[in-house]
Amino acid sequence: MQVKLIISGVFYLLCFTSSNLIAQTTKESNSKNNLVIEGTVYDQSTRKPLEYASVALANNQIGTITNVQGKFRLLVPEKYKESFIKISFIGYKTVNYKITNQKSFWLPEDPRMLAEVTFQGLKTATILKKALKKIPDNYYQKPYTTEGFYRATSRKNNKDYISIGEGAFRVYQTQPARKNQVLLKKLRSTNHELYEGFTPLLATTTLLNLDVVNRSKRVRILDKKGLKNHVFQVKKVVPYEDTEVYVITFNQKDSFKGVGYKGEFWIDKHTFAFVYLDFAFSPKGIGYYKEKLEKYERYMLDELGITTKLLKYRRQHYYKKMGGRYYLHRASIIQTKQIDRLGMYNIKDDYRVDYLVTAYYPEQTKPFPKDEVIKSKKWQRNPYSFYESAKPGFWNAYNILLPEVSYADVAKRLKAANEALKQKEKETKQGKEK
Repeated sequence: MQVKLIISGVFYLLCFTSSNLIAQTTKESNSKNNLVIEGTVYDQSTRKPLEYASVALANNQIGTITNVQGKFRLLVPEKYKESFIKISFIGYKTVNYKITNQKSFWLPEDPRMLAEVTFQGLKTATILKKALKKIPDNYYQKPYTTEGFYRATSRKNNKDYISIGEGAFRVYQTQPARKNQVLLKKLRSTNHELYEGFTPLLATTTLLNLDVVNRSKRVRILDKKGLKNHVFQVKKVVPYEDTEVYVITFNQKDSFKGVGYKGEFWIDKHTFAFVYLDFAFSPKGIGYYKEKLEKYERYMLDELGITTKLLKYRRQHYYKKMGGRYYLHRASIIQTKQIDRLGMYNIKDDYRVDYLVTAYYPEQTKPFPKDEVIKSKKWQRNPYSFYESAKPGFWNAYNILLPEVSYADVAKRLKAANEALKQKEKETKQGKEK
């Protein structure tokens, strides 16, 4: 469940391969063959931009989402130039747009959301039991490959950026899950050196574990103990895309003394598939939380004099249907920690991860070559620096979640802050020598 801290300059857990550099250069040189669709998605009635709306080719196999300003950029292979892009968002009608030079896209509200849908029939326990039992039927179980992108950011007191990490990767998914593989295609990161213990780079295991439905036993709500220690209730049935879903809310039982959760699941009324999961530590449960760290992680934090306290933790996971099966579409992790470092600072670290699957290849069923996987591990300490890659175009060959601010400017500010910090340390050292 947890996203482990990565010690800056000590241990990067994302993989980076020399062979991927060659593949990356080839792909980027061919990126001119892609059509570039850019625009903003708006609420048709309010004219306000819609953040995190899904934008995909009509077959759903290639796509992205809008950022907080409602903006997106989608690379479309030349062979799809006569196709449509599909734009969807919860509570709105799904609209297909012909691929043109159009820059503004409008979504009308779904009138079904205004209608009262009466819940009748199955009990909550029965719905959950069916949903868990049908996971192998509802979710694609054969080997397949995906491409994805993630961005992880830390901000001091929800304002100034402390650090940024971004990565594009390929994932080979198979059963059993322990045979899954991740190959990084491109990575960059930067951080304020004063807060050096909190560079947000994701471990490959974290990337794989974001598919929570296919790893339901790891979600401490859907395993046997979780089902026993939480109260579940069907609150309503609401329309969702071309179907209806049960909205099941849950909370930690008062009698349970431990880490518990609060949130909701959306389960398709007809297929019993989980299409949306939103859960956070409950106000009571978070008080029982104790972060589990490896020995080297605990040692490094102790050496740096850093102590932390978790204040908030929330996760959201979205699935979408293709060809009769469901796939992870995107996920978010949001947490806030109180961080203290021996009187040097005491701040709230607001941390966010956005994970987006940008392409699905069900036909690609072979695992990655072993030599590439081995090389990945050897290259794990070599991300690009934002200072060297902040110029425009770094992600031109990739579908990504567009940034909400200019990260080139953020990188410059962090670089200036780090240089000022080093100068201060130098002056302090010289003063002591005198």
